[in-house]
Amino acid sequence: MLNRTESTFVFLTLALTACPQGSEAPPPEAPDPIGPQLRETEGIWTQEECATSRLYRDGRQVQHQCFDSQGDFSWENRGTLSSAAAETLDMALANADLTADEPVNYEGGCSAADSQGQITIWVDEQQLSLEPDCVFEGIVDLYAQIQAIGFELSSCAEPFAQLDSVEPGCRSY
Repeated sequence: MLNRTESTFVFLTLALTACPQGSEAPPPEAPDPIGPQLRETEGIWTQEECATSRLYRDGRQVQHQCFDSQGDFSWENRGTLSSAAAETLDMALANADLTADEPVNYEGGCSAADSQGQITIWVDEQQLSLEPDCVFEGIVDLYAQIQAIGFELSSCAEPFAQLDSVEPGCRSY
């Protein structure tokens, strides 16, 4: 049997070693992308945990990853595109014309006073960065399709128009 002093010493020793002061668990590593990147948004969302988001695709599989304002991985959602959405995306990628760079005021947000951030769209190895909703005429259809897929995957909102399913544990903004 321990006396009161010995018991206090043992308790304090256990408490100090079990909970080291000033050490935080390192942020989790982001899972590897499943395929080529379609989109990256930066500085658009007001949510700290998803200051940057990335959308990847491999066939009908899609992956949406969120990173906080320090660049640390926060979470991801994965899903499966419907056959129709995959076909529409393939056509939009094939028809994208990155040389047709006349701005189009997509949904009225181009150069809005409260516009912030940047969106980067990838077509194969080429990339195009733009203001939110200030789309170039050569990628309007591609932008619309990628945004629709990204919205469904990031919001987990059913019924789905672009997705057949999302993986269990889907986390919305």
